[in-house]
Amino acid sequence: MPPAARSPPCPGSRSRSRWRRRQGFKPLDKIRALPDDKIVEVADFVDFLKLKTDEQQLSRTTTALSEHAFAKTWDNDDDAEYDKL
Repeated sequence: MPPAARSPPCPGSRSRSRWRRRQGFKPLDKIRALPDDKIVEVADFVDFLKLKTDEQQLSRTTTALSEHAFAKTWDNDDDAEYDKL
C-alpha cells in the first residue's frame, strides 16, 4: 500500500464515502475495464459476499430472537453455578 493510502473506515462509518472519493475509489469503472471472463469472476465473488452477509445477518437475528425463548433455561437457580465458571 502506498504511504499516502490509508485503510478505509470501518463498515457503516459515515466517512466511508468521503474516503472513497479521496482515494479515487471507483469500483464500477475498474470492473468495466476488465475482460468479460474476469467480470464473471467478480460477479461470482459479489454473489459469495452477499450470501455470506445474508447468512451472518440470519445468524444474528436468530440468536437475538432465541434469547427470550431460552431465558428460562439459562436463568435459573439450578444452573447458577455454571454462570460462575
